[in-house]
Amino acid sequence: ADDLNHALELYYQVPRTGISQDVKTALLGEMMREPCFNQLRTQEQLGYIVACRSRPIMPTYPPAVDGLSILVQSSFKDPAALDMSAQRFVASFMSNLSSTEREVATEQEASFKAHKQSLLAEIQEKETTVSQETGRLWKEILSRRYEWNRRHLLEAAVQPLTLKELIVFARTVLQIQAHSLAVWIYGKGMDIPEDSKLIPLEQQQDRTRIHSVAVFKRAPPIYFPISYPKTEAAKASATAPRY
Repeated sequence: ADDLNHALELYYQVPRTGISQDVKTALLGEMMREPCFNQLRTQEQLGYIVACRSRPIMPTYPPAVDGLSILVQSSFKDPAALDMSAQRFVASFMSNLSSTEREVATEQEASFKAHKQSLLAEIQEKETTVSQETGRLWKEILSRRYEWNRRHLLEAAVQPLTLKELIVFARTVLQIQAHSLAVWIYGKGMDIPEDSKLIPLEQQQDRTRIHSVAVFKRAPPIYFPISYPKTEAAKASATAPRY
């Protein structure tokens, strides 16, 4: 309540859940992290905190929602301006990712392989404490995935992934405006504008203000529908005889 900084989180929901989607989301977040920081923090100097990453959201009742998050904090730009800057970065990133120039494509392929190796190293990193192992197992229980060998499944899904597949995935996630959610936080001392002035004219066709979270959650979903991933345990339970 006493913080003078403004903040934005721009969240893009991933269409489905599952190992393949989780790997693609993590890899896309890894590829976006450095260019996001470079454009929004180094070049535009919006604020001290700039981050881009894959961010699963664990609800009180599963299944979890997976997505990409861009987080920016600024002392002199309001949330609407931060939102515009974040969207410009996404458009720029997609333009570079989709480039068909041969030399750029070659450079992208090399960068893509480096990011894959980085993600693989993170997946393969061994737990060093009982607490870490326990946390991993409880995460499977709370999310109702029950994928005890999840690390091996993720590793196997990373290996065959191609740059072309990731570009198609990125288009699906980042170029569907209806599946993004922007959280605007105003700093202390700044009054939140009325609806007509809250959202800039150039964004009014893409943004709808949520006045009540409860009403929004009860409304028909405008986001991708989420279903439970099919696991062997779930299949066995569904086919087991009932007495």
